[in-house]
Amino acid sequence: MNKNAFILPVSATFRDIKYPEEMIKNADALEKQLRGKNVAIKIGKKVENEINSVQYEGVMDKKKVVVSHTENIVPETPVEFLIMNESFDVDIKILKRLETAQYFQTPIMIHTLPKIKTYIAQDMKDQGFQNLKIQFLKKQVSKKSALSVGRALAHLAQLSRTWEEFKTNESAQLSFYERSLEFLLIYPDKLDLYRKLADEFSQFSDDKEQQEKLNRHFVWPDCHPSNMMTDKKEGIVLMNFGRSYWGDQRYMLPSFLAHVMTYSLLGYLTKTKAVEYVKDCVSGYDKLEKITNEKIFCQYLGLEVLHCSFGRKFDSVKTTKDKITLQKFGMAIFDQEIKTIKTLLKIFSKIK
Repeated sequence: MNKNAFILPVSATFRDIKYPEEMIKNADALEKQLRGKNVAIKIGKKVENEINSVQYEGVMDKKKVVVSHTENIVPETPVEFLIMNESFDVDIKILKRLETAQYFQTPIMIHTLPKIKTYIAQDMKDQGFQNLKIQFLKKQVSKKSALSVGRALAHLAQLSRTWEEFKTNESAQLSFYERSLEFLLIYPDKLDLYRKLADEFSQFSDDKEQQEKLNRHFVWPDCHPSNMMTDKKEGIVLMNFGRSYWGDQRYMLPSFLAHVMTYSLLGYLTKTKAVEYVKDCVSGYDKLEKITNEKIFCQYLGLEVLHCSFGRKFDSVKTTKDKITLQKFGMAIFDQEIKTIKTLLKIFSKIK
């Protein structure tokens, strides 16, 4: 594990910590700001509250739009960290680079207002798309979307490998710390594995020669169903890239599938359908981007399941039974040292 990357500046202080003030307090204030910039818009209800942004319904030129506003997000607990407004700049930069993507779409931008960290995009629901998370929660998810997601994530990995590294809002090391905390709490005696996973996750070395040998590329860690939309024609929209970093791209697919299997363990999808969905998603991915290390795939998936089991960014985990069920699955992956996707699915099918 690269020790320097994990050293955070900590010092004793008698001063109150002051986080950045909110730029815009509410929807009315945001609408006023937009109208002051000659954007004739009517903002409606809040539709989504992401980790680093708030999204509203809106109407402009008699057409439905989505208004996304990014603010400095103050940490709610000591294990979180301040998400700065720069995540807006990262999101826009990535959206522009993905405008010509082949296997997926991104929100169609209408206005971008960097000074107030806001963009306005077409409401993709008007184009026949529906949020994938809602489809799972309503038990209406189509098996067809699995291939689309697999292809989209593989294409994203390939396309982004042509990019030169640019500054992002967070590092792989910080992202790993946040997403692996549950593993560390459950397995305080597995520090060697923890450090090995940290090194794989970050793909970072202070040594320039060693760094050139590592596969450090763009990673979209928030590639879960709430940030995807699909339609009946197997089209897919990917969105919300503000919390991206440079590290191990192999994390993306298992992270998404961890959410699929979590929905199944919570009762929103039968295990039979979940297994079929995972297989189709892996197949769609593998046709474009070969999965060369199934062991790390399973370990990354296990990390995300344990992360979800504590209800972190997964508001459907509401009972002790839910948590225990997810932890049984996540722990089985590490306790039995699962090395293949085939074995992973067998273990998943037996969890009660």
